[in-house]
Amino acid sequence: AVYLRYSDANSNPRSLCQQLERTLSKAAAEGLSVPWELVFADAALTGTTANRPGYQLAKDAVCGKKATCRVLIVDEIGRAACVVIETLELAQQITAFAGRLLGVSDGFDSDLPHSKMMLHMYAMLNEWFVDQLRAKVQRGMDDAFDQGKVI
Repeated sequence: AVYLRYSDANSNPRSLCQQLERTLSKAAAEGLSVPWELVFADAALTGTTANRPGYQLAKDAVCGKKATCRVLIVDEIGRAACVVIETLELAQQITAFAGRLLGVSDGFDSDLPHSKMMLHMYAMLNEWFVDQLRAKVQRGMDDAFDQGKVI
């Protein structure tokens, strides 16, 4: 299965097409084929919540009660989840079902011996990035408010 996501309405919607191309290329390089019914996406939804329809369908396809595949491919781990707990739970659930999680851009592969360490690092960095971005947005909004602008 493939999961694609972009964060908000200000993002480039073509990002989904770019991610799809990269993830399908990775699947082909791994000798895997991805049928269209196993391509899942969320548009303009943050990765800081697991409450995303496409994400939930992708998880179910790989590690749900009626799992139909054993590999989940994302462009990078932060596309699946931007919160440490959710990232680690996703990987744990996939592993429990003898599945595999692949990140194209970040080179993540849950089959590699160092994958647990790398997953923790990616999860931590992704959550930290979101925290930093949130602080910058708040700073900008505070400044705009101080200048009397509508925010």
